[in-house]
Amino acid sequence: MWRLIIFRMQSSSVLLPHPLLLDCALQPTPSTGQRRFRFENAWLVEPEFGPFVSQRWQGYGDRLLVKKLNQCDVDLSKWNMNTNTNTRQEIRKTLRKLEALRSHVDASNINYFNMLRHRLDKLLIKDDMFWK
Repeated sequence: MWRLIIFRMQSSSVLLPHPLLLDCALQPTPSTGQRRFRFENAWLVEPEFGPFVSQRWQGYGDRLLVKKLNQCDVDLSKWNMNTNTNTRQEIRKTLRKLEALRSHVDASNINYFNMLRHRLDKLLIKDDMFWK
């Protein structure tokens, strides 16, 4: 079975005006119960996502593109497990804190209240992006 990958390279050393079309033979994987890699749109709202990917990609050096993509899969999966907790659980926890604080907002805790509202906004956006 063959798999086609369309990849647009843009970096300081290589700039391709058109997408690069690659034919990559899929290697059969032993059935270890390991899931296939899936890119999550919610990662795009994580501030450390872009720098993480750039740093890791540069660290792969002169490896073959397919090997870089495979390593990127491993690295992103580990990053996701370490970075992204259960978003819905975080939303519920933040809502509970906001509700408890809502009737007691004053000058001493207004900054904390606003920080919770901002956090809730980000979590809701992240949750929405996860389902797109």
